[in-house]
Amino acid sequence: MSIFISYSRQDQAYVNKLLEALTKHELPWWLDNKIDYGDKWPRVIEENLRKSQVFMLVMSPRSKNSHWVNCELALARVKKAHFPPFVRG
Repeated sequence: MSIFISYSRQDQAYVNKLLEALTKHELPWWLDNKIDYGDKWPRVIEENLRKSQVFMLVMSPRSKNSHWVNCELALARVKKAHFPPFVRG
């Protein structure tokens, strides 16, 4: 199982805590910080979202207004990704 994490960069501090918890529980995750500088970001993001089994959206006012987060969410809906239950941090 792999978890695709969609978030606003402005929420990086919270995302770092989330990554610590996922790693502690040995849950594999994918975040856009794994993209190499020479890669085409949209293509790599789409490939990893399509390969993932779970779509995790870090929802905040900033992510709600993020163009990229909304694109990822739209693709996840088309893919009919599994959305985990809502969890408050």
